[in-house]
Amino acid sequence: METEYINCYLCGADDTQLVYIARDIIWDIDGFFRVVKCNLCGFVYVNPRPTIQAIQVFYPPKYFSRISAKVNLSNIYNFKLKKILENRYKPISKYKQKGKVLEIGCGEGFFLKFLKEKGYSVFGVEISEYASNYAREVLGIDVFTGSIADFNPGKELFDIICMFEVLEHLYDPLSILLKIRYMLKDEAILVITVPNFLSFQRILFQDSWHILDVPRHLMQFTKDHLKKMLKKAGFKILALFSMSNLNHLDITTGYSQSLRYWLRKHHLYPARDVSLKSISSKNYALIDKQILKDLLKKVLHKAESILLYPLAGLMDIIGNGDNLYVCAKKDIDE
Repeated sequence: METEYINCYLCGADDTQLVYIARDIIWDIDGFFRVVKCNLCGFVYVNPRPTIQAIQVFYPPKYFSRISAKVNLSNIYNFKLKKILENRYKPISKYKQKGKVLEIGCGEGFFLKFLKEKGYSVFGVEISEYASNYAREVLGIDVFTGSIADFNPGKELFDIICMFEVLEHLYDPLSILLKIRYMLKDEAILVITVPNFLSFQRILFQDSWHILDVPRHLMQFTKDHLKKMLKKAGFKILALFSMSNLNHLDITTGYSQSLRYWLRKHHLYPARDVSLKSISSKNYALIDKQILKDLLKKVLHKAESILLYPLAGLMDIIGNGDNLYVCAKKDIDE
């Protein structure tokens, strides 16, 4: 695999210590990667990292699992998904209740559909053809297929630009933030979420943390590092907090996922391909056994949720939840 060596993206230093040698634990794609920490500023990143061309193999079509499952439009606004979308929207509603919205990395377009029904004018940018086609053809959302670097808005200015779990995937996030700054109106807001490297989950599960997500997550952020990058790009922070229900209704779901990856790493839980093989098999005895296992899993997940809920809630309150959520605006004095 072709890789490239970089200095610290945040401060430019070439002085690091090894944090992990990690692999893709989500899709189980071959390869080991060094996750390092800058000794000068503490920024954590993958180094050396796959080149832009080489990393494409880590984004297989199944990465967009809802597309593969052919989500039914009638089921889009089930209770769980609607609640998750409301969780994402609530901080935005404190600053803007109407206007033009651009979501970068909009996926299948569910959040934009949610905003459109609230009266916002919406537009998306999505690099995946699978996801962007779904957004256009099924949800009726105007989406540009490609990277934000290739997107040309012309003279269009936006009231809100959102990036949910995108920044950590970018090879040159600062240049993208600078571009975004010129796409926003003066009183507009920028909304970003990233995994929180100082989350209690990451500290507890280390390289089995479910959103370490090496090598797709090229950079790992703390509150301080996110603040520094936004300041460099000419933004002022309005709000910055942690939340663990960005992608799941239950704030303990991430703990369950990370625990499974930790158990799998220590050979105490079946590998992903073993679980999938039993589901796709036509051996009915095997299927019955899998159904029983799935039922047991649901019981265990419920027990985990009850036990972990107070801890997960406390971690969000003290800033050590799974994700960081930031609202910022242009610093017009810059």
